Amino acid sequence: MKLPVFFDARDIARTVGGFSAIERVMEEERAQRERLLLLHALPDMDDLSLSLGGRAAFESAIERQRIEGERSIDSYRRLVDLSQLDLDAHQALGSLASAVESARVAGSLVLPDGLEQYRIADLSLAARLADAHRLSWWDDLRLDALNAHSALSSMFDEINVVGRGQWQAIESVLSDPLIGLDSARQAREFLDIAGLLRFPRFRTLTLQEKRRRVKRLIRENALPAPVKKAQGLVHRYEKLLRVLIAQCMEDAYGEDWAEARLPLCDCKKLLGKSLEGDESVLDHADYKHYELIMCHDEHFESVFAVAYTDIDELRRTIARLGQLRARSHHGRTFTVEDLRELTALWRAMEAGFEGLIDDVVIEP
Repeated sequence: MKLPVFFDARDIARTVGGFSAIERVMEEERAQRERLLLLHALPDMDDLSLSLGGRAAFESAIERQRIEGERSIDSYRRLVDLSQLDLDAHQALGSLASAVESARVAGSLVLPDGLEQYRIADLSLAARLADAHRLSWWDDLRLDALNAHSALSSMFDEINVVGRGQWQAIESVLSDPLIGLDSARQAREFLDIAGLLRFPRFRTLTLQEKRRRVKRLIRENALPAPVKKAQGLVHRYEKLLRVLIAQCMEDAYGEDWAEARLPLCDCKKLLGKSLEGDESVLDHADYKHYELIMCHDEHFESVFAVAYTDIDELRRTIARLGQLRARSHHGRTFTVEDLRELTALWRAMEAGFEGLIDDVVIEP
C-alpha cells in the first residue's frame, strides 16, 4: 500500500506505538550522514583533525609519535656513545699504563750535570708521557730527551736567578739535538709537553730593589750556630797547635829550626812569607804544613812520638781537621754532625798536647 505524500512517518510511528525507538534510529542515521557530509566538505588537515576528535587530540597524537621517535633516537645514540666511551676508556687505560711504564724507565736514565736535583717525579712524567702518546709522531726513543727537558723545566720553576750552574745545565741539554722532529709543529708540541713552551717576563730592577735584595741575601746567609761554634773552636785549638809545634821544634833543633828543618819536609815556601808584627812562620801555615812537619819521619821520632803513638793516625786526623776547617771557614755546608766530628778530633789532638808540654818549668 502506498501512503499519501502528506503523511508524516512520525505520525505512523506514534500510531504503532514505537515513536521513541524509530525516532532514535532515524536520528542516528541523520547524525551519521552529517558526519560523512562534513568529512567530504573539510578543506584541509586541520578540519580533518576536528572530525577525528578535535585539533587537540590530533596534535596530541602527533606529539606522542614525535616523542616516541626522539626517545628511540636518544636510546640509540646513548648506546653508540656508551660503546664509544668503553672504547675510549680502554684506549686511555692502555695509554696510561704505557705512560707509567715509560716513566718508570725514565727514572733510571741519567740526567745531564746539574739537573739531577730537579728530576720530576715518575707520576708527573707519566702524565706528560700520556699526552705524548696521543701524538701520532711520538716514539719512546725520545724519552731521554723528554726526561732532560722536563727536568730543565722543573729547574726554571724553582730558581729565581740563572747562575753559572744553571747555564751549564741549559747548555748540556741544548748540546743534544732533538732527533726525529720533522717540523716546527712537532718541536712546539714536544716543548709544550716538557713544560718549556713558556714566555719569559722581564722587568728592570730599581737601585732600591737591588739594595733590598742584597740586604736580604746577607741576612739569609748569616752564620749558622754550628759554624759559629766551629770557628771559635778552630781558632783556639789551631793557635795552640802552632805554639806547641814551634816550642817543640825549637827545643829539639834550636832557634833557627825553621830555616833548618822546613826545607826538609817540603815546607820551604813558608820561609818566603812576609811577617807582620809578632807573627811567626807558622801563622802562614795550613793543615797540610802541620801534617808535613809533625809526620816527617825524623820530626815524629824525635819530637812528636812522645805524644802520639801512630804516625798514620796522626796524619789522617790532621788531614780531616783541615777538611772540616775548610767547610766551616769558607762558606760551605757545615752540619751539626760535622761539628761533633770536629770537636772529637780536636779533643784527640788535645790529649796529645799534654805530652808536648814540658815536664819541668822554672818558677820565677
